[in-house]
Amino acid sequence: MIKSERPDLVLMDIRMPKMNGIEATQLIKQDPLVANIPVIAVTASVVEDSRSDKKRGVFDYVLYKPLSKKKLNQCLQKFIEVDSSAGSVAVIEAFSDRLEREMRNSTEGFSNEITKYEHVISQSINKGNFGGVDELLEELCRLAIEYDMPEFKELTSQLREANNQFDIEETQRLLTILMVRIQGLKD
Repeated sequence: MIKSERPDLVLMDIRMPKMNGIEATQLIKQDPLVANIPVIAVTASVVEDSRSDKKRGVFDYVLYKPLSKKKLNQCLQKFIEVDSSAGSVAVIEAFSDRLEREMRNSTEGFSNEITKYEHVISQSINKGNFGGVDELLEELCRLAIEYDMPEFKELTSQLREANNQFDIEETQRLLTILMVRIQGLKD
């Protein structure tokens, strides 16, 4: 997948079911066609020893969960440039902040319902599996209307548009914003 997609960078979970992130990264780094793509490890493990330090040396950078927006932003800026002609980062951040406030101020009912979709959203982001996204978007739109959440409704509208246009990058970006906000409800 990395050869066909040619991403600007890869966020790699260390613990995965079939092949761990260290093994996957070693394969990436051995392939001259993709070896230059930065691989950022994302892990919940903070236990360090000399063996794990050596193993994690295959990554270009290691991020520890839970991630703050600031740490993730700093990391990403080390490896990719922000293209200001592609859109206003300030506008995106302002929308994301408004969405965060709206979701944090939401009812417990909304929080309980939206967290039910965390697994489906995560799979869509991590595996690029967008089968069933239409159904997910219907449910998210229903929640936005039921709980009277205009920012959340705007996000679902943008997601629907990106999905209808088969814009995978934008769909993943918007789903990632949503996932970060869902995880923020748990804090």
